[in-house]
Formats: sequence, structure tokens, C-alpha cells
Amino acid sequence: MSFCTTFRLLVLEWSNEAPSFRYRPNTTDMSGQLGVMRQRSRSYPKSNVPVPHCAGSTPTISINASLVEFIRPAMSSSTQDLLPQINLGNTFGALLIGVVLSAVLFGVTNVQTFIYFQTHKDTGMTFFKLIVIWLWILDALHLALVVHCVYYYLVTNYANFNALTEIVWSLKLQLIVDVLIVPTVHLSYVYRIWIVSKGRSRVLPAIIMCIVVVLSGGVAVPVVLVQYRCRLFQDVVTTEWATYLTLGAVTFDDILIASSLCYLLATSRTGFSSTDSFLTKLLGYIISTGCLTSICSIIAVIAVSAR
Repeated sequence: MSFCTTFRLLVLEWSNEAPSFRYRPNTTDMSGQLGVMRQRSRSYPKSNVPVPHCAGSTPTISINASLVEFIRPAMSSSTQDLLPQINLGNTFGALLIGVVLSAVLFGVTNVQTFIYFQTHKDTGMTFFKLIVIWLWILDALHLALVVHCVYYYLVTNYANFNALTEIVWSLKLQLIVDVLIVPTVHLSYVYRIWIVSKGRSRVLPAIIMCIVVVLSGGVAVPVVLVQYRCRLFQDVVTTEWATYLTLGAVTFDDILIASSLCYLLATSRTGFSSTDSFLTKLLGYIISTGCLTSICSIIAVIAVSAR
């Protein structure tokens, strides 16, 4: 399941808690502080401070210097009292954990990419190598965007409650990156189906390719357009259908590709023990990877429905 999908789930959770993200000043503490300020203002001498006036005269106002010195720490203390009342654990806290896990998985991707190119360094530049390079670039860009997103909300706009309700540009841009990653992976598997079906009818790979292309394009374009029109997180609630549509299309593609590969491999047995053993290992690998992504998408749909 992609990071954007995970973040959309967090956004839906945020929309339920958004009304509680407001200032709730502690009136008892503030009234007590004002009382202390009045008592101190009576015990210190007043000084006349000149104030510029446009008519040329120089009126004076009476300001207690100790009052100014006391107001600043009092206001700072009141602001600090407000911050603990805001719970970001279920929204941006979960997002921060997701970014950390994404960074760890990106490190695993780097290791896998290095091993792949070291293993096939003598084969020249092939189609699959270009796909690996393309996916690595998109994955790195995706991680950079989500890091900027978290940095914008939790560091740049720390304690800026208005900014927490707005959708930053990097969050919208990573939707496009996500749309490019998922169809690329699906089409690479379709190409493998085309290779495995060599010597057989090409009808099955052609049908699967058409379904994947239609679903990817037919779902990605409207979802990106709708999400880009959202300016606040509250607006995402009205586009909840986009989450179901995206997860449903991805799950269907995963199941279709995995079942097609399993069918082709299962009907390719030769009767030789070594070949059949190798095909059995491939079947186990395809089923495990296909089921893993499908299970994650199904869990996401259940989580959205049960929120």
C-alpha cells in the first residue's frame, strides 16, 4: 500500500478530530496572572514615554516598565499551556512513523537495486534495468516529498494551527508520483506474463494488459484531479470515494496478475523434477507477493469503512 493511500486514511481520521484543534485558553490561570500584574503595576513608579504624533505635538502616555516585562513571560506561559491540549498522535504522529518506516524501506530498496545491478552487470542495458532505474528515481522523489510534507507541518509550522488544516503542495505532488509508480509495477508484471506465455496464445496477456491500462488510467486521472482541488483536509472527506476506488482497482490488478502468472506457471510443468521444483518455488513467490499487497489493500478498505 502506498504512502499516499496511508496518508489519505490519516486525513479521514484527522477530519473527525479537526474540530478539537482550536485554542482553549485556561481562563483561571490567565485571570490569576492579570491580578498579579495589577498588583505589581501599583507598586512601581510610572514613566513618561514620548510617542510620535502626526500633528507635531508630543503627547505622553503612562507606561509601567515592569508591566511590560511581566506580560511577555506570562503570554509565553499561556501559549505553552495551550500546546499540550492538542493531540497530534493519531494524525501527524502516525504520519511521522510512516515516514520513518518509508525511509527504512527505501534503504532496503537501495540494497536490492545495488545487488540487482551487480548480479546483471554483464548483460548490458536491458528493459528491466531501465524499469528498475525509473522506479528507484520515483521512489526517491516520493520519499523526499513526504519528508518535506512532515517537516512543513511539524517543524516549519510548529504551533501554527491554521497551517495544520491546509494541504501542502508536496502532499498533492506525491499523488502524481504514486500514480506513476503503481502502473509501472503492474505493467512490468504484465510484461513478465507476456514472456512466460511465449509459444502459447497471446490472448491472455493482451487482455490483462488492456484491463491494467484501463483501470490505471481510468482511476488515476479522476482521483488526481479531485484531490488537487482539495485545499483543506476537511475537503478530503467529501472525496472518500476516491480512496475506495483506488484501493479496489489496485487490489483487483494484483489478484488478476498473480492468478494469471500462477495459471501460466502451473500449466508449464514438464514432468522433470528439477524444472517442476523451480516452478513450484516461483508459484510460492508469486502467491506470497500478490497476496501481501492485496491483503494490505483490503485491510485499508476495512479500516476506512470501520472508522
